[in-house]
This record gives sequence, structure tokens and C-alpha cells, in this order.
Amino acid sequence: MRYADDYVAGFQYKSDAQAFMREMPERLQKFHLSVEPTKTGMQRFSRHDVSGSKGFDFLGFTFRWKYDRHGRPHVGRETAKKKFAASLQAFTAWIRRARSWPRRMLFASLKRELTGYANYYGVPGNSNKLQAMWYQLYLLLFKWLNRCSQRRSYTMTGLTQALQAMGLTGFRIKPRNASKPRRPFLWHCS
Repeated sequence: MRYADDYVAGFQYKSDAQAFMREMPERLQKFHLSVEPTKTGMQRFSRHDVSGSKGFDFLGFTFRWKYDRHGRPHVGRETAKKKFAASLQAFTAWIRRARSWPRRMLFASLKRELTGYANYYGVPGNSNKLQAMWYQLYLLLFKWLNRCSQRRSYTMTGLTQALQAMGLTGFRIKPRNASKPRRPFLWHCS
């Protein structure tokens, strides 16, 4: 059985949000569930007051209002600081364990790890955080792969060539409508 236990509820009026915050714990109690008070809160998040709106973290992303290049407000999302740091820690632990594996196996596993990361965090508006993550991962790889023996295993150029040979050249942002197939433009005259 699956539970949808993380969600964001949006309201136009503060009074509606306050009523929701009062009634939700009572409704959940009927099913012997409760609200986690440290993860539950109410804050202003409005496109009409971009500077006064706070951002919030949700499912590994920080959401906040930003202006696009035309000056219009839109919701931007980027990797949350906590998730960024946790991902770096997890990768460090992984590379320390995997550095003695045969290189083909190590790079194949690395490709799977990084593909999963890019599939989740490779969203429009998150390119700065993805570039920062790639740079940090590259430095960690260089550091830990060169600690496998007494002499250096890779130079920066050699590591770059090895990664390129395995098809690892950085993270890519998925297009906004990647899941929707493109429809051909049809012109009909009668």
C-alpha cells in the first residue's frame, strides 16, 4: 500500500488556509493518523508579492518565486541545500567503497547512479545546482580514484577522457515537455 504523505496545499485566502490547518488534524485522527508539527506550517507564497514570499523545500527541491527573462513571475525550483549536501555525502561514501572495483564495472555503476540523479534533479531552472554537483563529483572522483595505489591513477585529462569514453560528460536538463510527444503542425485548407 502506498501513502501520499507529503503535499502542499495552496489557498487564495489566509482564512481558508487557517481553517484547513484547524480541520486537517481532526480529519486525520479518524484514520488514526496525525500531522507532523515540525513539517507542517503556513506561509505566504504569492506571485503578486514576489519579494515578500518565502521559499519552501519540498521533495528535495526549494521552490521560490523568480522572474523570467521577460520580467514575469514564475515558480522556480532548484535542488535543496540539505539534499545537495546529502547527495555529496552519499556519493563520497559510494566512491570510497567502489574505488577498488574494476574500472569498467565502476564506471558502469557510476553512470547508473548519475543517470538516476539527473533524471530526478534535471529540471528546467536547476542548471546551476546541477553544474555545481557535477564539478564536486568530478573532484571527488579524481581524489578517491587516485588513492587506490601508491602512484597516481589519473590526471585531470585522463579522468575526463575516461568519463567521456563512458558517455559521462555532465548533467542534462530535461525539456519542459519531455513526457509529451510532439504533435506535428498540420495546416488544413478546404
